[in-house]
Amino acid sequence: WDSPNMLSLLRCIFGPSLFYIFNENHTKGHEYIPSKIEAYCNKILLWASRFYSLVYYTSPILIFYLWRKGAFTLEALPGWKDFSRVAIAASATLAGVYCVRGFSRYANSEYRRFITVIALKKKTDDDLRNYDFDFRAWPVDYSWKMSVTKPNAAKRKLFDSWCPGMPTISSLGLFNWLWYLPYNVVECAMTCSFGRRAMYPGSTSLLQSIMFPHLLSGRVKLVTDGGFRQKLLAADGNEIDSMFIDKRGRGEERGNKLVICSEGNAAFYEVGCMAVPFKAGYSTLGWNHPGFGGSSGLPFPSAERNAIDIVVQYAVDKLGFSYEDIILWSWSIGGFASTYAAAAYPNISCLILDATFDDVVHLSVERMPLSLR
Repeated sequence: WDSPNMLSLLRCIFGPSLFYIFNENHTKGHEYIPSKIEAYCNKILLWASRFYSLVYYTSPILIFYLWRKGAFTLEALPGWKDFSRVAIAASATLAGVYCVRGFSRYANSEYRRFITVIALKKKTDDDLRNYDFDFRAWPVDYSWKMSVTKPNAAKRKLFDSWCPGMPTISSLGLFNWLWYLPYNVVECAMTCSFGRRAMYPGSTSLLQSIMFPHLLSGRVKLVTDGGFRQKLLAADGNEIDSMFIDKRGRGEERGNKLVICSEGNAAFYEVGCMAVPFKAGYSTLGWNHPGFGGSSGLPFPSAERNAIDIVVQYAVDKLGFSYEDIILWSWSIGGFASTYAAAAYPNISCLILDATFDDVVHLSVERMPLSLR
C-alpha cells in the first residue's frame, strides 16, 4: 500500500463514530449503516467500555475487598501475574477489534468519504456539517478567548461564595480544619460520586445510551429545520454542545429575539424545551450541560457557570444579538445557570424560571426515609 492509503486506513481505525449523513443543504438524509463486521465490533467495544465504567465506579469497593482478602501481600504475587496475563490478552483482543473495525470502515465508501472531510476540516465548504458524528471529533467553533463580553465580576464572586467547595484552613483554622477533615472528605466523595449522578442523571452514560436514538432523531430534526450545531469552548476547558436556529429576517418580529434555553437535570436540547420558543417564532439557542450529550466535563456549579458564560458570550459576540434582545428560559435545575447569567449580564431583557427551585435540600429531605432526615 502507498502512504495515502495507509494514512486513510489509520484514520478509519482511530476515527470517530458516524451516525447520520445529511443531503445537500442539510436536508433530511439517512442514518449511517455500518457493515455487519463494523456493527459487531462496535458492540464489543461498547460492552468493554461499560465493563470499564463498572470497574472504575466500583473500584473503592473492589480495592477494599481485595485488601481484606490479602491480595496486596507478597504471597499473592503469583495471582497478580496471572491477572496481568489476562489483562494483556484482553488489551490485545481489543486492539484487534479496533483494527478489524478500521478495515471494515475502509471498505465502506461513505465512511471513507466522511473521514476525508474530517481530515481536511472543510468548514468553509460546509462539508463537515453534512454529517452527524461523535462530537468529540468536532472542531471548536467559538472559544472564550475570542470573547470581548465578560460577566459582572462582583456577581460572579457572589455565586462563587455560594458554592465554595471544601472548607480551607484559612476559613476554619488549622484545628477545626483537621477536626472536620474526615467528615468533609466523606461528604465530598459522596457528592462527587452518586450524589452528582442523582442530581444530574443526564450525565450518566447509562441514560445517555438509552436516550441516544431519541437524541439523534431530535438533532436531525433541528438541523433540517435550520439548526446550526456549534462547539463552544468554555474557560475551564469544557466543550459545550449547542444548537442555534436563526429566525431573523423571516418576516417575524419575534425572530429578532433570542431565547437561550437551559434544560433540566435529565433533559437535552435535542428533546427538551428548545422546541417551544422555536415553534413560537423566536430565534433559539439550546445547549447541553457539561457531561450531557456532546458536552464534555461534569455538571458541577463552576462548570455550569462557565458553560452559560460561553453561551451568552457566543450569542452576543458571534451571533450579534444585543442583551436587550436575549431571553433566558430555564426548566428545573437549569434555573441555576440562567439565574447566574441574569445576574452576571444584568442588561439581559428577561428571565423565565419554569418549575425551578432555590435549594435542593428541602426537596430531597421530603423524599428521604424518616430515619435519614
